[in-house]
Amino acid sequence: MRSGAPPVRKGPSRRTDSPHRSHRRPLPSRTGLAPSRPINEATATARDEVPTAQPGSDRPAGKLQEALANAHTAIRRGARIRHIYQHPARYSGSIRDYLSQVPAQHLRVRTTELTVERLVIIDRSVAYTPASADRSTALRISHPALVSYLIQVYEVLWAQAVPLAENHQATAPNAPASPAPAPARTNPRRKPPGIAPPPRRGAGEWREGTAAEPLDAAVSRNPGNPRPGHTQRGRESV
Repeated sequence: MRSGAPPVRKGPSRRTDSPHRSHRRPLPSRTGLAPSRPINEATATARDEVPTAQPGSDRPAGKLQEALANAHTAIRRGARIRHIYQHPARYSGSIRDYLSQVPAQHLRVRTTELTVERLVIIDRSVAYTPASADRSTALRISHPALVSYLIQVYEVLWAQAVPLAENHQATAPNAPASPAPAPARTNPRRKPPGIAPPPRRGAGEWREGTAAEPLDAAVSRNPGNPRPGHTQRGRESV
């Protein structure tokens, strides 16, 4: 080093093993691949449970074949499968054919009248949702707080859904709407319910006396204090 050169000061080195870095959680990541590929890879590692929610009343045959392969892979690893469909899916032959090929002891299916978005949760540790309106890309979520929230949302949907084994009157897809019932015909002379006619009173019945005492009885009971406008019957005979 030259004697006239100024000393070079080194700044503080950046430690890559900072304790703050170890506490950071992964944020949601958007995959550029088709959504089926990362979901298939994640399902292949499932060991506990794979809850899913599927929108619409039907699914393409190719997608159902992939779902069937995923279900068999997860079941071989000891996982259970739960599906939530919308009510019109009860009339889908392709969905029923798919469900018939999954062992019933590892599968639970319910339907709901609510409009649901696609959701796949793997072992309560990672979740997948669509990242675009056309569902061409998937959003991988691994943050524990976000995954926990999605699990709570799913459990609420599950509790409100109807088991597929139970009979439920659902509207088939593309079914014509039923006509509205005709309004009931009413009689204009008929009085509306809840209004009773005033009671009819006979001659000699009370007008100002007690609640159930005829006027003649009230006068005879107290002849010295006739009611205003009336005289005692004894004086009428004088």
